[in-house]
Amino acid sequence: MRLRRFAASGWNRIMDGPGEVGPLDVQASKMGSVEDMLRFIADNFGANTTVADVAAHVNLSPSYAMTLFRKVTGISIKEHIMRTRMAHAQMLLSNSKEKILSIALDSGFGSLSAFYAAFQARMGETPAAFRRRSKDQ
Repeated sequence: MRLRRFAASGWNRIMDGPGEVGPLDVQASKMGSVEDMLRFIADNFGANTTVADVAAHVNLSPSYAMTLFRKVTGISIKEHIMRTRMAHAQMLLSNSKEKILSIALDSGFGSLSAFYAAFQARMGETPAAFRRRSKDQ
């Protein structure tokens, strides 16, 4: 539910991105498409969701969906999927005693090694270290 609220609450509040989002020159119907994409990602990040799946959900070509999404949010669809998965994994690591493998699979990663690699690259520490640190605080 938290991720659905992120999807519905607006592009700038979802997660800080590296760049600034400039003035938008996007029709209201296209903004609705981006909103639908955000909702779809929030509802399906745990599955093997791809850019093609997101684009098909809103009846757009993958290349146009990627262009539109980046224009509105400032990040790519793939990056948003990854950020959503990482946020979910961090929440589970902090608030549950589930095994890290279960958390990785529940967060949409295909394997434990892929989860460890992505987590360490983005967070600068292993999931186990993150869990220990979050329990200590």
